[in-house]
Parts: sequence; C-alpha cells; structure tokens
Amino acid sequence: MERARRFRSDRDRGRWVAARVFLRRAVAREVGADPAELRFAYSESGKPSLPDGPRFSLAHSDAHALLALSMGADVGADLELVRPDVAEPSVAESFFSPAEQATLAALPPPERLRRFFDLWTLKEAYLKATGAGITPPGALAELPAGGWVAERPPVPDGYAAAVVALVEEATFSFGSWSA
Repeated sequence: MERARRFRSDRDRGRWVAARVFLRRAVAREVGADPAELRFAYSESGKPSLPDGPRFSLAHSDAHALLALSMGADVGADLELVRPDVAEPSVAESFFSPAEQATLAALPPPERLRRFFDLWTLKEAYLKATGAGITPPGALAELPAGGWVAERPPVPDGYAAAVVALVEEATFSFGSWSA
C-alpha cells in the first residue's frame, strides 16, 4: 500500500487499489489460492511475479484495467486512454523510430492518433513482457519479432491495448475491469 500513498488524488489512488484487487483475485482464482495469501516477488524494474505460478501483466488507464495471464510464456499488456495531447510529435520523436515517425506523419490526423496509440501500446506491452519496463526518453524498443506474438484485445471505445507474449503459438484470454 506504500505505492498507493504516492498518488496525489483519491480517485487515482482508488483506481490503482481497485486494479491491484482485480489482479489478486484473478491470479488467485487461476492458482486456487486465497488472494490475501499471494506473495508477489518484484523484478528490478518493478514487474510483479508469482513464483511457480502463471505469468501475468496488468495495465490500467483511467477507469479501466486489462490483465493478461499466461501459464508459461512471458507476457506483457498495455492499455491506454486515447488522448490527443499525448500523441504529440515530440513524444513520437522520443519513443518511435524515424520510420515509425515518418509513417505517422503521412497519415491523416484521425488515423495518426489511432496508429500512435497502436504503436505505443505494442511497444509498452513488449517492454513489460521482457521486464524492461518503460523506456526512458530517446530509447527505442523493437517491435515483437522472433517468437513474439501480439494481440489486440477488445477494449472500450476510446482506448487502445496490446498484449504480447513470447511463444510460437499463443492463445490469450483477457480480463477487464472498470470503475
């Protein structure tokens, strides 16, 4: 709960706590345990894991959360509220390759906004699957290749999401929660 205290607003703190409750309940159901008894370990980048349990990735944005569970493959999930103020060229310059930036610049504005968030969520999901976490400004992540598979789960209108896993053939099941 120390991390929850870092949020400035009660609304954001409550959403973070609700997403963690969602995670605990879903993982506990998968392993047949009491949610309160789960003991997560955390990597250096802060990615939670459960020793000898399913691999999972939780993403939340605004009032929605997305959880990806895998019984053996590394997995990453990202969910973002599509916001025009985030999809600025300066952000693209910091996180996207020159080819990706050129592709975005060539698109009409509504398509550019959607493609920006499609790229963003794919990269974030990949980085979460690899345990690298969020990249610092200027760092670029390669899109999944060589055994990595990606899916676009169904999400509410106005959101973009991606789930990435390291497997040759993957099946995904998605859970979502909204406040």
